[in-house]
Parts: sequence; C-alpha cells; structure tokens
Amino acid sequence: MPGGDLIQALRALLEGGADINARNENDGTPLMGIASCLLLMFSLPPENWLRLFVWAAIGLAIYFGYGRRRSILARPVAVSPARAPSASARPS
Repeated sequence: MPGGDLIQALRALLEGGADINARNENDGTPLMGIASCLLLMFSLPPENWLRLFVWAAIGLAIYFGYGRRRSILARPVAVSPARAPSASARPS
C-alpha cells in the first residue's frame, strides 16, 4: 500500500509513541542535501555563473542606490530653537 509508512508514522505520533523532537545522531540528511545542491551548482556552465553575478551586481546597485537616496539617516536633522544647546549649557 503506497503511503503505508506515512500512515504508521502519523499514527505513532498521534498515539504518543514517538518523540517528535528525537533526533538520530547519525542522520546525514542535511549533509546530503547540501552536497546535492553544491553538485548541481558546480555542474552549471560558466555562462550561468556570469549571468548570476551580473544580475546580482545590478540588484545590489539598485538596492544600495535606493537606500542611499531614501535613507532616513542620510537626511539632515532640523534642530528646533527650543532644543538647540545654549551657550551657557556648554561645558568649558
């Protein structure tokens, strides 16, 4: 029966027979996922890497250019006369 293992696993979880936070220390699933992604990435032709870096450079230029123009921190701060430091308040 397809999906039988899934049904048994769900049944065990619902009955409380399995600890959902238990982790097998010999589980290599994350490492296999990383390895397979790296294998796929490095098997791409150089033209695709060139496109990636060109588009990344364009995106970063837009991102930082927009941020530089629209930044609240880059705007000059208007100091009201009530908050301006007075000459007598300055330490000498």
